[in-house]
Amino acid sequence: MKIIRLEAENIKRLRAVSIRPDGAMVVIGGRNGAGKTSVLDSIEMALAGGKSIPPRPVRDGSSKARVVVETEELIVTRTFTAKGTQLVVSGKDGVAVGSPQTMLDKLVGNLSFDPLEFARMEPRKQAETLRGVVGLDLSKLDQERARAFDERTLVNRDVKALDAQAAAIPVEPAPTVEVSIVELSEKVRAAMQANAANEDKRRAFRQNQQDAQQTAALVVDLRTKLKAAEQKAEMLAGAVAEQEKAVGMLKDTDITGIQLDMRGAEATNERVRRGKHRAELVSKADQARAKAEQFSERIVQIDAEKACLLAEAKFPVPGLAFSDEGVTLNGLPFEQACDSEKLKVSVAMGLALNPKLKVILCRDGSLLDAESLKMLAEMAATAGAQVWIERVSDDGAGCQVVIEDGMVAAREERADGRKT
Repeated sequence: MKIIRLEAENIKRLRAVSIRPDGAMVVIGGRNGAGKTSVLDSIEMALAGGKSIPPRPVRDGSSKARVVVETEELIVTRTFTAKGTQLVVSGKDGVAVGSPQTMLDKLVGNLSFDPLEFARMEPRKQAETLRGVVGLDLSKLDQERARAFDERTLVNRDVKALDAQAAAIPVEPAPTVEVSIVELSEKVRAAMQANAANEDKRRAFRQNQQDAQQTAALVVDLRTKLKAAEQKAEMLAGAVAEQEKAVGMLKDTDITGIQLDMRGAEATNERVRRGKHRAELVSKADQARAKAEQFSERIVQIDAEKACLLAEAKFPVPGLAFSDEGVTLNGLPFEQACDSEKLKVSVAMGLALNPKLKVILCRDGSLLDAESLKMLAEMAATAGAQVWIERVSDDGAGCQVVIEDGMVAAREERADGRKT
């Protein structure tokens, strides 16, 4: 389906234009500011509505604007006032259809897609547009892959840090359990108490021994002392005898070994702690490494899913594909293609985006040379499509329609058949 008539009044820079296209390409010419762009905008505003309508669609100084777009099957009329816009879509029999914008949305593809602009897009934007053409929404997989990649990067960073920390701790022989300083201290305390008790007994023994000797001397010197003193001497002598046996059997505990153990215990315990810490770091590193491997496996799976989806997708041009970085043509980046290849791909994209109403709007047509314009016309004719393209022109050469001051300029027929 194509446009067979366009009428626009008071749309942006336009005063009033009426165009009946002839052929596959309609070249709108004129000087800058004459209203060429407004012609293409009026088509998009009438059919797409919504965001394609600017805040002030009505020409300055006018209170109302109107666009009529007629195809082989429909007549679309959209009017604009200060209160808003009104849309009427009717068949050739004049009967208006219900829910006109809904019907147009199903009919109209993406009129805002400009093949010439697509060729100048940055690679990632081109890839995004191409995904929309082939109907592949890989955004969720791309987001999941990005998250997995970022998580893997963080985990691998932890792995490196844990490995470095573990490597900094030397592997050295050490018991598996720390030596108890408390137990050794208790042994020392008990031994010192026992030794103190022994010393008390020794002092008592020495004191009693001294007393016995003094008493014996007194017995020798004072035979005449009371019998009680003699009994005491005998009793002390017996006690001394018994204590002598007991003292002879006393054996002090040697604490030298325990003290040596205490001095070496902390060094041993430090080795035990270092060994445990190193084992913990190695375990954490292994766990982090396993987690990173899981992320790597998921990234491979995502890439495989994307590859399958891309392999099954139907692209508008053979050899066309896309990746995260941009669009490729026959395996090479799209920006490396020649101008004619870029134009072919871009036009094919436009046709794919507008499969029912085969109308493509191209701005900045002045960038195309005569050969490119010819190729564009041939592609449109072959596809049964219609290309509306604007070009800056002072004399209207090569243009089907020339806009001057918001109106279609009158053109005279010359003797050689050319219009001026």
